[in-house]
Amino acid sequence: MLHALPLLLATHLATPSAPQEAAAQAVWTQEKLEATALEIQADIERLRGQKFPAPVKVRLASKADLRKYAVERMEKTETPEKLSADETIAKLLGVVPRDMDVIAETMRILESQVVGFYDPDTDSFSLMDTCPLGVARMTMAHELAHALDDQLWGIDKILAGLGKDTDAQLAYWGVVEGSATIVGNRWQLEHMKELDTAGAQDLMKGVFDNAPQWLWKPLVGNYLIGAGFLQRKEDWKSAAMGSAPTADVEQAFLKPPASCEMVLHPEKYWDESKRDLPKRLALAADSVPKDWKVLREDTFGELYTAILASPPAKRGGVDMANPMAVLGLRFTNDAAKGWGGDRVALLAKGDARFLQWETVWDTQEDADEFLMALAVQLEGLRENAKALGAGGTASVEVVATATPPRVRVVVHHGVEAAAKPELRFAVAP
Repeated sequence: MLHALPLLLATHLATPSAPQEAAAQAVWTQEKLEATALEIQADIERLRGQKFPAPVKVRLASKADLRKYAVERMEKTETPEKLSADETIAKLLGVVPRDMDVIAETMRILESQVVGFYDPDTDSFSLMDTCPLGVARMTMAHELAHALDDQLWGIDKILAGLGKDTDAQLAYWGVVEGSATIVGNRWQLEHMKELDTAGAQDLMKGVFDNAPQWLWKPLVGNYLIGAGFLQRKEDWKSAAMGSAPTADVEQAFLKPPASCEMVLHPEKYWDESKRDLPKRLALAADSVPKDWKVLREDTFGELYTAILASPPAKRGGVDMANPMAVLGLRFTNDAAKGWGGDRVALLAKGDARFLQWETVWDTQEDADEFLMALAVQLEGLRENAKALGAGGTASVEVVATATPPRVRVVVHHGVEAAAKPELRFAVAP
């Protein structure tokens, strides 16, 4: 979904530490930026044990430059139709407010806390021209680690080969951000006296406080659980300041985890005896009536499924400037564990919308647990669908089947019962 905007941005989820006095804002010049970047690149090479194949271009940027970059990256990887369909899916499932402009909220989040970004298209790093010195150096360590990975393996090239599924892309972004987070954190440990970690935390104040988890949790998870994955640790908190072998980082880039389930539970990727590839579901084309149009197909994966399985009252924001709130974050739950695969389809016929989400589970017990988590949400989903359909016909159904264990969720408005599509999802061999 919208997490898939591939913006390599330094949101700086700073590791909680003792408060420090904020450094005075630096007056940056291009010459000073280039000298600082060269110094930090040498540190990155030493920490990773790998050399930059080519120099990294660096420049100062304004907030207008950031917005331009974000829009250009979005236009390169997304279409207006896909973004609109993703927003509709999120609203039908009740994970974002019905009246929210999701793209505008995403841009607000980015603009409010981004202080630098790496652009794979131009192999260049841009630092916001108002960034204080103590925060800027932390940002550069993270973003220049992205530059090294991009030069070695080609971030966009790998992304292009993953297809358009949210789950596969999210798993890959865990590798991308996890790698840079590990290097950035190790660099911070060596330079604590000269950094402004309190200032970095201040950048996060209020950013996610009122944002739905659907928008911020996958983004934050890329950094935290991504770092844990590369260190083969399911508890990301125990991996906060650790390192990862260069060989493991290389393997994860060249053979990315197939699903976010593998990132959440690293043994399902690293341990061949426990490797758990997702079951790939495909929508049977002949099950879509000719007068209906498929607006979107996607795979959510375990992290998004965990958000959907959470009670609506617990899907709110988080104070990322509060270390205890950060340490309390969980990216999956009992109702989502045991996820085996899923596929969602959104159909349209005039103003009517029909959503079907098919999930496959490892065991019947896993399916039953997920079913119970959804059961308490049905009335709220029904009222939500009715409101989205301007008060017309609306319905929500949850159906469980066995062999293999499946749970099907159907949400629609403007569709009479007799005219409902009967979608079928086959498990790919």
